[in-house]
Amino acid sequence: MPAIPVLRLGLALPALLLSAATAGAAPDDEALGQIAARLLTPLALAPALTEACSQRNPQQRLANAALLGDWRRRNGVDGYERSTAALAAQAEPVARAMAAIEGKAGALAAGMIDKNPAVCAGLRQLLAEPSLGFGPDMAGAKATIDARLGAAQAGAPTLYSVAQLSALAQAVMANRPRKDGLLAATAALARLGPVAVTAEVVNRGRTLQTVEPERQSVMTLACFGYAQPGAGKVVEAWNGRQILVTGVVKEVWSPSNISMTECRILADGTGFAKAKVDDGAGFEMRRPSEAEAQAGPDQGIALADVADVLYKFTSSSRLDGFGNGYIDREEDTYVLLKDGTAFRHDWSFPFQDLNLPVVRRRQPDNWFRWSRSGSDFVLTHSAGKLAGQTIELGANTVLKPLPAGTTFGRYYYFLTIGMGGLRSDRGYDFKPDGSLVLSHSSLVAAKTAGGAEGVGVSAGGTTFTGGALNGFVASTGASGKESVRYRIDGYVISLSHADGRVERRSIGVPAFDDTMPPKSLYFGGETLWSDEKK
Repeated sequence: MPAIPVLRLGLALPALLLSAATAGAAPDDEALGQIAARLLTPLALAPALTEACSQRNPQQRLANAALLGDWRRRNGVDGYERSTAALAAQAEPVARAMAAIEGKAGALAAGMIDKNPAVCAGLRQLLAEPSLGFGPDMAGAKATIDARLGAAQAGAPTLYSVAQLSALAQAVMANRPRKDGLLAATAALARLGPVAVTAEVVNRGRTLQTVEPERQSVMTLACFGYAQPGAGKVVEAWNGRQILVTGVVKEVWSPSNISMTECRILADGTGFAKAKVDDGAGFEMRRPSEAEAQAGPDQGIALADVADVLYKFTSSSRLDGFGNGYIDREEDTYVLLKDGTAFRHDWSFPFQDLNLPVVRRRQPDNWFRWSRSGSDFVLTHSAGKLAGQTIELGANTVLKPLPAGTTFGRYYYFLTIGMGGLRSDRGYDFKPDGSLVLSHSSLVAAKTAGGAEGVGVSAGGTTFTGGALNGFVASTGASGKESVRYRIDGYVISLSHADGRVERRSIGVPAFDDTMPPKSLYFGGETLWSDEKK
């Protein structure tokens, strides 16, 4: 595979971007910017290449993620990410360069693969190329950055992970009423004084968390106020990467959230004393991603092992803080097995495709023992934090499968209205010839508090009209349609897209509905209603 020539060609673009981003900067900042470019390029391009390959072959997503994880560990990427983030927080030209490179990395990776599709087949070798590695020259670049920013000195803050802070807070909150526990945890963490925290940036840059392959910290940490100009924007752009911050705990404001103030992004924690705190109680199992939870067609629960599939749907109309109505939907699917166990299936793909070892280990609260009490079903949590607690399913619907090869002509729709007046519509136009037209649209129609004299803002296709309680209507997101082919087989519907992708989703109908086409449809874990007029 001719990976090296393609890679060298691709890496020229970020250097050009950096030159443009640092144009007009002070000589010292420009020199540091050029050094940072050498770090930013592989930091941006390696994940972009991995993601582009995974999009082209979703079945390889987990294997590709493992290769990227090996690349990170082999090259000590966490430290390079912390140094680059700290430099960007203090040098605005570097922040501009970082944003420019990040913005182009995805397109650059896609272009490389278009020119040479064999790149994805040789992803392991590609990630081992020197151009995507961090050799002695990269270590020297990092050392230059760290020297500029200043290494940690004796007497520096103690270094914690978010999991360690979580463990300390959880221990204090245990066996106390909620309010008392939060106040006590706040006082305990505040007594630590200035702390340094290593974490991954999550939640689109809004919070920090300790994240491991299968675990995550029980609590997240949010910085309210940075000492460095522009540091907040740097963190927003650093989602999914490692960072080192210092600050003082301001408040434990919920059992899962810690806030910190006087935050500063640092490059290097060398010389910081590491906290000697057992972090075990500060971890919880991380919910698997859809790719992790999905093993592949018919690799999960066998249909022959299923006693019943139950679906419970409740909805209620509520008002948000501005008086806007919204629909609160709760939908749960339970797969009851003949051996007396049950699984709450909260995925859109079929239960036949579950990665059972993964969901048993990382979704323990979704596993039960089941029994019947008259016409009701009783489910008892068999593992996790809720072990021993029971759920009584009274008003529930038994779902029945559809015969293999079923087709029908009927339009179904999904409608929900969220807080803030956000309306989301999806259409499913089934045709007897096995084609299905998927459509979607969204609209905001809501009241909002504004200035006493009213304000008007129009941007990006969205129009807001302010005032004390003036209404606003905003088109949010483009409408779209797509035609696919569908094939139904029991509880599975396969959707074949024009680009060759095949999606498998759950499907079923209420056992009491003997009409065809059915009046309502269970599709991907949600209820679709029929519209016979369309």
